[in-house]
This record gives sequence, C-alpha cells and structure tokens, in this order.
Amino acid sequence: MRVRFHPEADSELHDALEWYAQQKLGLDTEFMHCIDETISRISKNPEMFPAALRNTKKALVKRFPYTLLLRNR
Repeated sequence: MRVRFHPEADSELHDALEWYAQQKLGLDTEFMHCIDETISRISKNPEMFPAALRNTKKALVKRFPYTLLLRNR
C-alpha cells in the first residue's frame, strides 16, 4: 500500500513537529516515531482500522492526540 499525506495534513504534521520540539528535547523525534509506527500498521493491514466516514478509516497515533485518516484510492 502506498501512503501519501494530503497537503494540509503534511502542513499540520510539520507544525506539530515544531511545537513538540519546543516543548521538550526529543519529543518531536518521539512523535515522528509514533507517526511512522502508525503508518507502518496502516501499510501492513489497512482493513484493521474502524470506519470514520464514507470511504475513510481512522488510525489512532499512540501516546499523542492525533488520528491519521486513510482512504483507498
């Protein structure tokens, strides 16, 4: 499965990384690790995630208050 970020989601991810970097040393790295882990789970088994909206599923990011929305194309 190919994973792509919507341009607005990419911008939000960048903003979140900057914010976490300002909060605590290394927290941005921990956040990105959790994002990468979530993307890996999505890639391995996209069907395991619950439906959020029509043709959209959601994957919760561990430890951080973020949800990745995924859609098959």
